[in-house]
Amino acid sequence: LYEACSIPIIGCGGVSCAEDVIEMMMAGAQGVEIGSAVAHEPDIFRRISDELYASDGIFADEIVGCAHVR
Repeated sequence: LYEACSIPIIGCGGVSCAEDVIEMMMAGAQGVEIGSAVAHEPDIFRRISDELYASDGIFADEIVGCAHVR
């Protein structure tokens, strides 16, 4: 899908940790939806953002679609 379309991809389904977000982004998602995990952990957004955003981290645009690089 990432290579076939020109519209932004939103990853959803089963996202409950920073690793899930990164995997969706690597597959081509420019945005990631967090749904039912909120019911089990209302503070999930803060936990995931704390894990994702670091001063020495990689920029999101470098991650999106990187699994498709040949």
